[in-house]
Amino acid sequence: IGNTATKYTPYKIGSSKWKNINIDTYTTIGIDENDHLYVWGCNNSGQVGNGNSINQYTPFKISDTRWKTIYQNNTTTMITDENDLLYVWGNNYRGQLGTGNATTQYTPFKISDTKWTTIAIDPTQSITFGIDYSGTLYGWGDNLNNYLGTTTANNYQYTPLKLNDTKWKSITVKNKAIFAITQEDYLYTWGSNNIGNLGNGNTTAVQYTPTKISNTKWKSILGNTEISYNLFLGSEIPEVTVTVNNEKLAFLKDIPITID
Repeated sequence: IGNTATKYTPYKIGSSKWKNINIDTYTTIGIDENDHLYVWGCNNSGQVGNGNSINQYTPFKISDTRWKTIYQNNTTTMITDENDLLYVWGNNYRGQLGTGNATTQYTPFKISDTKWTTIAIDPTQSITFGIDYSGTLYGWGDNLNNYLGTTTANNYQYTPLKLNDTKWKSITVKNKAIFAITQEDYLYTWGSNNIGNLGNGNTTAVQYTPTKISNTKWKSILGNTEISYNLFLGSEIPEVTVTVNNEKLAFLKDIPITID
């Protein structure tokens, strides 16, 4: 609105018509009807992408590129354009932007010519995963405890690193606990596991490589960073009776169990 004054009634932002608005903590990102990207708000880590770290009080247009999908997490900003190319900027203290270093990025930086179907940023802002058009999974950022699921830990991974030859469909990351579904609908988990949240039958602090969770086939994953279990939507569990949005549920504690 051009200032930091509290507004007690609705306030119209310019004359633009908007297709998508994403708000994370104190920074707002919007895509207008022409697929142009605007960012405003807190800019302490360059997350606005305007070339500096000064707070932006009105919408700032990010070039004339046409944009498609917003992946935002606090001070880390990632967006795919109309061609599914990934651009990143903002906080990069553990290499989570994938730019090849750990330097704060104040303007959009393109991550190679890879085309992406999905990007997942951990709420801790320290790990990023992406699945490309071929179904290949890549990870980058904090790998001190092998959170990227590779065979060896290498401190920080500053560029996208291929996980393996498995073909993947989706991925969710919650406080360094990683849940990924293959194109055959099998669930694999790895990463932080101190409360048994990976569903692998134990509470070993860290699972270093992807572990398959039974032969159940899964549709999608729900997670919550504030509770000691995660919810998963199962596609082949006919005995489940609890539903959310008409989808059958299974609960995970230390191991997957069904709801009678």
